[in-house]
Amino acid sequence: MKLHIVLFSLLVVTLAGCTAATTTENLAGARLLIENNDFVSAQSMCDEVRNAVESDDSDVEVEDLCKLAILYMQLADHTDRDDNVEYARQAYMQSLECDSAGAMDYYSRLGVDEMAQVVLLSSIVRSTTAVPEIDEQGDTLLIVPDDDSYMIP
Repeated sequence: MKLHIVLFSLLVVTLAGCTAATTTENLAGARLLIENNDFVSAQSMCDEVRNAVESDDSDVEVEDLCKLAILYMQLADHTDRDDNVEYARQAYMQSLECDSAGAMDYYSRLGVDEMAQVVLLSSIVRSTTAVPEIDEQGDTLLIVPDDDSYMIP
């Protein structure tokens, strides 16, 4: 069984390198790699998608950004790379900026395990978008935006 997993992982990585795979295909491959505990290859595929998104080389759908955010959170759970949570946060923010209704719909349909990651990610986004404000005693307060634009329904 382990041999099948290794062979499958190599096949996915080889196909991704040899063909112009779409963003959706790369994300599906990365998801399978994570399910098979091949985190190094999954990281590589997610980074490839992120680089394409950042360079505007691809037409990225809101659902793909949502998937990328979840995959980076899953990678953060299984790797020692500190930047995965930040990449997840960026993808989450981009998904909401791209199509907030579509992103909220996608996130609301997730299973229990992935939903926990979205709730954590939503909390991270809320805490990083807080605005510092000085009160009358000179203490710094964090003011979180009143709207729930970064929260899942």
